[in-house]
Amino acid sequence: MLILCLQKDGKVYAVKLSPDNLSGIEMIDRDHELLMSICNELFETQNRLGAHDQIEALLKRLLDHLEQHFKSEEDFHRGAGYHKAQSHQVEHRDLLIKTRSLMGKHKNGILSFGDLYKFIALEVVKEHLEIQDKDFHTFIKK
Repeated sequence: MLILCLQKDGKVYAVKLSPDNLSGIEMIDRDHELLMSICNELFETQNRLGAHDQIEALLKRLLDHLEQHFKSEEDFHRGAGYHKAQSHQVEHRDLLIKTRSLMGKHKNGILSFGDLYKFIALEVVKEHLEIQDKDFHTFIKK
């Protein structure tokens, strides 16, 4: 599974869910793959004529999935005795607040789809998955 996203300099590149980013926990890995799949759909849909309604539906699906995934992941963290469960939950909350805010700005025509997508792809998916979640993966593999 790979995700296409916009790099900060505007170039397009691919990021894939590599074995290094897998937790070994089927539920979490499956959720991460679905998140990337939704991002792929968004990226592929963005330039289609008349795709506004489809993009809005995909954005809602993405937000719904993020909320569900973060809750499941937080429950798993607490159950596993993860020492950073609370700070990770705060990170999730902050990402959801910012995601909702930027989605609202996009819906109201204040923020371009490209800027919204860049945030989702780089900050929510790539940086959170590769930095924040990796610490838990290391913890659980001990």
